[in-house]
Order: sequence, then C-alpha cells, then structure tokens
Amino acid sequence: MPKCWKVEEIEGLKQFPPMEVRRARVTKQDARRTKSITTARKSIYIDETHPSSFKLEIFIRNLNKSQAVTFDKLGILDYHEVINFNLTTQSESATDVVVLRGWYTKLTVCLYGFFTNIQEVPPTMPTVEPQEKLVEVRTGPVNTPEEAVEVRKDTESSTVEVRTDERAKKDDNTKSPAKPAAASEQTEQKETTPKGEKEQDEKDEDDEAPKGSPEPVDDLFEPLTPDKSPTDLFMSDEEDLEQDGYEAILSDEEIMDDEHPYDDTDVLDFQLYAEDTWMSVSVSFNPYQCDLSKLTSFPSVDSGQEPLEIDSVEEMKKLLEQYSSEGKTSKSVELLNSISDSPVIPMLCNSGQHEELLHTLVELVLNAIDLDEARNFPIAANIRRLKFGMKLASRLSENGAKTCGMLVNLNVQEKLNDLLIAEHMSSSVKLVALQALHSSVEYPLGMEHFIGWDRHGEASKTDTKTGYEKLVDLLASEQAVRVVTAGTSLVHRAHIFEMLGNLQKVVDIIIKSTNHVMATRKEVTQANVEDQDNVEMDDENSAIDLQDLVNAEHVEIIIGCLEEVHKVLINAYELLVQPHAQAFPTSVKITAANNEPKNPFPMLYRMFTDRKLLESILVLFSCPVGFLPPVFTAIRDIFFYVLQTQEGLLFLSSDPECTNEIIRILAQTETDFHYSEAPSLQDFLRDSSAADHCTPQHLGLLLIYHLQTLQAIDQLKSSHSSDLSGVDLDGADILSTLHSLYSMTFTALGKAAVTSVLGMSSNLECLLPFVEQADKLSSDSKDSKSKKSVSSRYASVLILLTIQGLENVEILDRFGERMWNIGQDKESTLGLAQLSHWLSPVKDVNFEVKAIPDLVGFVKSKVDELNNQNVACGILTAVRVIRYLTVPTASSLEGGQKDLTYNVACIQLFSANAMDVFIKLTQKINEFLQRPWLQGQPFTSGHCYYVVSIVLPLLACVNRLLAELLSTSVYQFKDTRLLTELMALYSVMCSVSGSLSSIAQKIQNEIVDVLMAFTRPVLQTTDTEEAINNSVWLLMLKELLQCTMSRPQFFLGGLSLLSELLPIPLPINTLEDLPEDEVEKLIKHRLLWSAHLNPLTSTIQGMLKDLSGSCCHSLQLVLRRVCCQLADISASMALTVVR
Repeated sequence: MPKCWKVEEIEGLKQFPPMEVRRARVTKQDARRTKSITTARKSIYIDETHPSSFKLEIFIRNLNKSQAVTFDKLGILDYHEVINFNLTTQSESATDVVVLRGWYTKLTVCLYGFFTNIQEVPPTMPTVEPQEKLVEVRTGPVNTPEEAVEVRKDTESSTVEVRTDERAKKDDNTKSPAKPAAASEQTEQKETTPKGEKEQDEKDEDDEAPKGSPEPVDDLFEPLTPDKSPTDLFMSDEEDLEQDGYEAILSDEEIMDDEHPYDDTDVLDFQLYAEDTWMSVSVSFNPYQCDLSKLTSFPSVDSGQEPLEIDSVEEMKKLLEQYSSEGKTSKSVELLNSISDSPVIPMLCNSGQHEELLHTLVELVLNAIDLDEARNFPIAANIRRLKFGMKLASRLSENGAKTCGMLVNLNVQEKLNDLLIAEHMSSSVKLVALQALHSSVEYPLGMEHFIGWDRHGEASKTDTKTGYEKLVDLLASEQAVRVVTAGTSLVHRAHIFEMLGNLQKVVDIIIKSTNHVMATRKEVTQANVEDQDNVEMDDENSAIDLQDLVNAEHVEIIIGCLEEVHKVLINAYELLVQPHAQAFPTSVKITAANNEPKNPFPMLYRMFTDRKLLESILVLFSCPVGFLPPVFTAIRDIFFYVLQTQEGLLFLSSDPECTNEIIRILAQTETDFHYSEAPSLQDFLRDSSAADHCTPQHLGLLLIYHLQTLQAIDQLKSSHSSDLSGVDLDGADILSTLHSLYSMTFTALGKAAVTSVLGMSSNLECLLPFVEQADKLSSDSKDSKSKKSVSSRYASVLILLTIQGLENVEILDRFGERMWNIGQDKESTLGLAQLSHWLSPVKDVNFEVKAIPDLVGFVKSKVDELNNQNVACGILTAVRVIRYLTVPTASSLEGGQKDLTYNVACIQLFSANAMDVFIKLTQKINEFLQRPWLQGQPFTSGHCYYVVSIVLPLLACVNRLLAELLSTSVYQFKDTRLLTELMALYSVMCSVSGSLSSIAQKIQNEIVDVLMAFTRPVLQTTDTEEAINNSVWLLMLKELLQCTMSRPQFFLGGLSLLSELLPIPLPINTLEDLPEDEVEKLIKHRLLWSAHLNPLTSTIQGMLKDLSGSCCHSLQLVLRRVCCQLADISASMALTVVR
C-alpha cells in the first residue's frame, strides 16, 4: 500500500507550504547536488532512485476542495532514467500532500510549481507590488518564483525528507553584509514562524529598508580580502543597470528551455571540489550567445619569426661581402652554404626591413642555380654550388609570401625545371630541385604560376608549357623511383589546388544564379503589384528551388571537391610532403628523430584561405545545396577533422566573420534535442555510424564549443605574461574567462571540447601559471589564504579535467614535470593533489620505445590494487602511454609504408611479458565491474568511469600484439584466459547506457576485432582436418560457446558476440558488381567458417535447444539472427540448425 506523506516542518529542512504543482521530475540513481546553503553549506546530497525504470502514479490532495474524500490524480509517469523522467501537469489546485504509487525500492522526486496561499489576506496588511530584485523571495499570493520541492522516499525506512530549492537559489541568499549573524538568525526564524507572520515580517523589513538599498547576494566564493568580493565579476557591462545600481541576474535554469530539462550534476565531478565553496555552478555557458573574434596571442598562418637582431643582419652582410670577393672558387661555395644555413633568413623575410639585403639574396639565388654559371666552377664544386643555391631558394620561398613572389616573378621555377630536364643530371640534384619547387608553391602565388593560372583561377593564354606540364612529362619519362615519388607529392599539391578552384567556380555560379532568381522574382512582384486584376502575387522571399541554382553536374563537382579536401586532410603527410632525401620508397620505413617530415598544414590552410573554402561552405549552407545529404556529410567530415587539430582551429578562427555566419546558420536549424544532451565529437569519432546522426545544429554546437574554448585560451594568454608578474590573479576579466571555460564543462559536449582543446599543442600553458603563482605567493607569505585564490581553483579543476579525459599524451611529456611538482605540494587543493596519482607512471619516463618495460612494470605492480581509485588513475595513464608508443595511427591510404618503429615497440612488449600483464588487468577489470553490473548500477561514478576508460587503450595494445603474433602461421596464441575475459567483458558492455554508451560500443567493436585476429589461419599442411582441430580459430569458437552457456547473464552477450563474428547472410548488397577475386575470397572465407564450425555441431545444437525455450524477447531476436547466419554458411550447418 502506498504511504501518504503530509509534508510538515521537519528539523533541518524547509517547510512545504501549499503549492500548485506544475512539473514532477524523478532524479536518477547517484545524482549529486549541493544541499540548501542555509542548512549545510559543505555537504553533498546523493539522490537515490531504484530501479532504473518503472511506472509511477502521483496523487495530490486538492485543498480547494476541502470536502472531497478522494485524492486527485496528478498524472502517470513511465519513468526511465535516460529517456523519460519528467511529468508536466496543468494542475492549478493547491496541495500539501503527495501520494506516490509504483514498484520501486528507492525514489527521489522533485516537484516544481508555485507557492500559493489559500487563506484570505487580512485587510490590514499593506499591499506591496512585486519588484524584480536581485535576491528577493516572496511566498505571497500568485506571482512568486517557481520552486522545486524534492521528496525522498525509501520503502525500507520511514524517513521522509523534503527539500525546497528555488530555481535561481534566491531564497537562501537574503543576508546583510553588515550583520551576517543576524541574517542567519533570520533564516532560522523563517523556518519556524507561521506563514502569516513570516509574510508580515518580510513586509515590515521592506518598509524599514531604504528604497535605494538593494539586498546583496550571499556570495558562494570564499572572501579573498575584506574589500574584494567576486559576486559581481560576471556582470555584463552592456546590460542596462537598474535604478539601484544592480543588475537583474537570471539564473541558468530561467534561460534554458523547460521542454528540455537537463541536470548539470550528471556531468559534474563533485569529488573535485566537494570541500570548496569558491565556485558557483548556477551560471552556465550559453552556446547560442557567443561570437568569435580575432585571436591576438596565437600566430597566424603567415606569422613571422622573432624580431630581427642587428648583429645577425651585420653577420649576413659580412658573409655576402666575403662571397662576392672570393670569385669562382671552392671557398665561395662554402660561403654560399653558410648563407643558406643562416638563421637570420626567416626573420629577414618577415621583418619588412632591409629590402636591399633581400634583393641581394634573391639575385644570389638566381645566379647560384644557373646551370651555365655552374660550369665555370671546378668539378664537384659546381654540383655543390647548385645544391646550395637551390637550398637557399627553398628557405627564401617558404618563409614569406613576399620573397616567394619575388623569386617566382624572376622565373625561379623555370630555372629549376631546366635543371630537372638537363642531361646527365644525377638523382640527388633532381631531388633538391624538386624540394625547391615544393617550397616555391608554399604560397598560392607560386602555385598559380606553377599551373598557369591568373588570380581569378583562369588559365593564362600562353603557348609555352607550364611548370605543371613539364613536371608531368618528367614523371612520364624513365626516372629513378625516388624522383617519381618526390614529383608525385608536388602533383598532389597542384591537384588539390585545382579542386579548390573548381569548387570556387561552382559557388560563383550559385551566387550568380541566386542573384538572377531574386532579381526575376522582384520584377515579377512589381509587375503583379502594378496589375490590379492579378490578385495572386509571388512571394519574393520564398524558398528557392534547388533546380534554379545548380544542376546535377555541379552537385557532383561540389561533392567530389569536398571529399577530396577531406581525403587530403587525413593523409596530408603521405600525399603532400616530399620524403626526406635519405628516405627510400619501400614497403617499410624507419623514422629517425632528425628526419621528421615537414608540416604540410600551413601550406594547405593557405590554399584554403586563398581559394575561399570557408566562404564557399557559407554559400552552400545559405542555400539548399549545403543540406543535401552527400554535401552535408562531406562538409561534416571536414569540420570533424579540423576540430581535432590546433592548426584547424586556428584556420577557422582566422576568419571570424565567415565562421560566425556558418555557425549561425547551423545553430538556427531545427532539432529534437537540447544542446546539453548532445554527444561529443569523440563519441562520433568512436563510432562512424553515429556520425550519420549528426544534425546541422549539432555540428554548429561542436564548432561553438571548440572555438570558444580556443577564444578563452587566447584571452588568458593575452591577459598575463608567463610568470604573471604584475597581474591581479582574481581580476574581473581573468575570472570571467576562467568561469566561462569551467561552465562549458557542465555538459558532456562542452567537457569533451574543453579537455580536447586544452590538450592540444601548448594550450595548457595558459592555466599552469595561475596555480604555480598561487603556490609561490603562499610559500612567500606563509599564508594559506593566498592559496585559495579563485583563479587558481578554476585552473586546478580545468587541469585535472584535461588530464582525466586526455587523448593526446604528448602534453604529459611537455608539462609532466611542472604538473608533478604542483601535485606534490602538501597544501594543494583536492583537485591538484590528485595530479600526482595520474602522473606517477610517467614521473621519470621518457616517451620513447625504451620506456615501455618500465610502464609495463608499473601496471604489473599496481594491477592488484585496481579497487583503489588513485591506483586506477595511474594505470589508466600508463596504458594510454603504452598505446601511444606501440599502436600507429590508422591511415586511409592502401599500401602505405609500415613504420618499423612500432615493430620494435611490440618486441619490447613481448620481452616485458606484457600479454600476461594485460590478461591479469582484464581479469581485475571484470571482477571490479561484475558487482555493479549485476546490481544494475550505472558506471558513471568516478572510479567506475576510470576503470572503463582503461579498456579502450588496453584492447588496442592487445590487438596490436595479436596482429603481430598471428599474422603468420609460425606462432599461435592458445591462452584461453584472454578469450574468457574478453567475452565476459563484452557481455558487461552490452548493458551499458547513458554517457558511456559510445565508449561501450567502441569497446564491443574492439573486442570483435581482437577475436577476429584468431580467424586468420594459413593452412599449409596437407592434413587440413588436423590443422583445423589445432587452430586458434576453433579454440576461440569453443571458448565462446562455453562462455555463452556458462551463466544466464552471458546468454545475450555471448549470442551477440557470435553474431558479430559470423559472416553476414547472402546475398550481399553492393553498389557495384564484385570482381571475381573478391567473390572467390568471400566463398573461401565462408567455407573456412563452415570447416571450423563442423567440429562443434553437438555443442551448437545443445545451445540452440536450451535457448530456444526462452521467453526473453531480446534473446529470441538475437537467437533468430544467429540461426539465420549459421544456416546460410553451408548446407551442413543448415542441417545442424534444423535438427
């Protein structure tokens, strides 16, 4: 029987006066939120609701019908903690009693509505008009702030708790700065005074207070100094102030849409600041009220180097004087080498000074690469002179658009082409000449000259061959393989530039077509207005049909160009970079430290800027073309990649006006989700199929969060120097920026974006000085109060969040020592104290292959302590670093070179017995997750989340080891412990939902990939039956079937895993006919599956017989799919299923 609770005054909690309930909300299990400030300032309140889904009926007593003998039904809620947890009602009846009925063990309910008064107001009470003040609570009639009343019920206990939280938290903040103690007494008096007296007291206080004196806010920050309070640091200067000098601050909940409620506590990690009162979580980041501006602290694409030093210029002049005085000798060649290696060249090219010196260097280049002039030098010296001259040409071309244009206008490309086609020219000279040609097209002016275009993208009308045509003729002739490889990368550069030009031309056609359509409509509209008889008028602003803008051919060009841009972005190093002179284009390569390839992205983004890629995308989104599925998919993939790199974010920020317009268009599209519920970019990257569900508004949100994070980093870098000398740590601008960064982490999308951008390049440098300076001030003043600077608290939480969600472990190598020193401070905050646990594996480790045994040893020593959260953090960091050192990044190009460095890393793993350590770690992970999984508890808590996060890098390392071990038939891996643990882990991940669903899906895919490594046999013996019986393929299938039937909780997971491994049924739908070799390979693969399944016929029949009688609908669906797959493999397996 349900219990009726009359909500009366309870000790330590607010009274529940009569109210009109408008909305009921059930909070999920383990949701954390702060208690009312007036009751327990530093305590944490944990919501309890179990099970995760049930049907809940809510009844109320209607106080307006005092004679009624029954309760009114408020509504029925089919509660599900992820999908449905809100019930909206239209009840206008006052109530003070709630009745809940449903199948639950624990329940937490929040009731939202308006406090009301069913009693008549005495005529003697003065009427006070409601005023909108900063912190004023009125529980009087009707127009009162909406509040939440939370009711907690545990059927195992008779304790009933009621909490009221006003949406803007205003009811807890009425205190006077001059009399804090009196304010506290006043709060207690409110809780124990009858309602009528409370109203009279409040009105009397209003009459006594001066009209111009506002009620101040109870600041949630700990006071730094008596005369400084950060309560007004986040007020906007652009808003109109009220007459009393204070602004009306709206809470975040008032800004958010009520139709899409969201609880920030689902994302926040309260363990980071459970004991702090310095930050306010009530002011959230609104992504729809942001604009981009020009970056000031980040270098642009064409940025110069350091300021020019006079001593360096004088040294260059002396070298040039010595060179001119030497004549045609071998010593002049050595001086030319010194000039080409001079560090002053980049500064000269970008300084805008010493024009005469630059002209001298350009003339020197033209003279040095002249073939006729080189013949006047001694043998061997003439070849070296040509190489040094081309080297100087490369440095001048790639360090500034101005010097590149000077060289191009003086026909340096023609001279280089003459060297390429000269007779008896060695391959080494041709490679240097091609490198100089690569440098000459670093800027768009050089590329246009190379392919014969003018500034408008039109081919120049000349009879001579262009540099591109000469290069194609060279590659078509018989040349050395290294020369062909170097020339091919230059051809790729010309190709992508041409594709960008074609895209720009089609966009120009769209613009002209749009203008023509609009002009025609305007004329028709004016004609209709003049014609009085024609009452039907065309709408001038109606939507434009796609056929009026482009034809099918133009759409194909747009799609092809955008897809080519995405391909080049992913494979830029393989397609656009000339290999090192010492490299050889074989199937394998070894990357040396001094042979790192040149970064191609500055050149590529200069092409994008010159050919107006962003402007073209803006035009496409401004018309129906941009929202065609193939076009939107191509643009989405481009933005997905650009948002993952520092160069890409700088490129988007380089044109803030265009990017702002793109974001506005995307953000204004319709969607069926609230921005706080949107998945992150990492969720899309983990599962390629999930990217198909990315809507235009979602893409706009991804752009907003990533670019606004970069904007905040830029503001922090601009506001202080590296040592924060002379900077107010808690200045208004700094705190406002830090708070914006922190409030972005209230949503899963924002948290992933902030941690991702902070982990790029050296962006974390903007936060470290705040913490280091706070430590320095504390040590100098010996006052722990200075360590409680608000900026240092913000910075500490953001640093820890970045380390927790880290994907780019390179920043650990760059900032690991500094962060370790911060974490070792005994007086550090709770967040910074955890840094030492995260960084303990890499304290004295270099990020090189030789560090792998030490990292494996750390995991081995700590694996038995996985139940300790601090140890789990260290293991996660160690496994991430191991993955970084051993698993290469995937490339979409087929036939690419294999880096032998990763093979050496695998050898280091095998020598350290890493596979055994990884198996033990997988066992411990299963043991840790089994209990909450069987109890139906989510894995969203900090410890469980860290343990689940270990699985992805762990599986990547295991897959890498198995791929190397089982790639041939020489070795076999028959340790069944790994198979058993992976299958159990798969079953656990099948039931994970919520914020970890994308990670769980990725883990399932990785487990399938690991098990598929066992299905690559090479049958070379004549006795195939013996080979099959001894194969790891059959061993894997045996373990899978045994694990599936071992426990009931593994039925569904085991069948799902078997279905993922089995071949899909025929026929296979393809866009094109498969070639004969692919068909033969497919048939052979299915025959191999049949051969390995035949020895397990009896086991399969027993499994199907036992599970066929199940009444579980999900199990029946998976079982049906498995039977179809088995029957389709071969006739023998079909007979097995039928029997």
